[in-house]
Amino acid sequence: RSRSRSKSRRRSSSREACERSRNVERRPTPPAVASKIIPDREEEGDEVLLKNEKPAIRRTVDLLTSKTGGAYIPPAKLRMMQAEITDKTSAAYQRISWEALKKSIHGYINKVNVDNIGIITRELLRENIVRGRGLLCRSIIQAQAASPTFTHVYAAL
Repeated sequence: RSRSRSKSRRRSSSREACERSRNVERRPTPPAVASKIIPDREEEGDEVLLKNEKPAIRRTVDLLTSKTGGAYIPPAKLRMMQAEITDKTSAAYQRISWEALKKSIHGYINKVNVDNIGIITRELLRENIVRGRGLLCRSIIQAQAASPTFTHVYAAL
């Protein structure tokens, strides 16, 4: 035990020596340089302080105009936001209709199998697949990559 105690004492003394050497290396800043770097807050008026400090800018993220990236929006909140938008040319309405088209195309692609391929094809043709042709292709490719056993079904689709 005596050895371990002496070792700890040696360590602490070496730490103190290291701290002393650090304190010696630090040089105080001359007053002329310090006044240029850090202005005295006491001498400045309130107006100068307000001009120098940047105000905190808060961005509000609109869920309808931003790309949600698959973020979950509760159905009640989504219906409420959709009811607020009446202008069909607005970006928010276009975003909502695009998300609805994407959701329906992905849903039909996920449902398709050998038995219901004719029904799903008719349902897909009722959707706006001219607008969503990229969505349709991407959805088919992803579904085929996820389940290669249904390749013949996706090829027929």
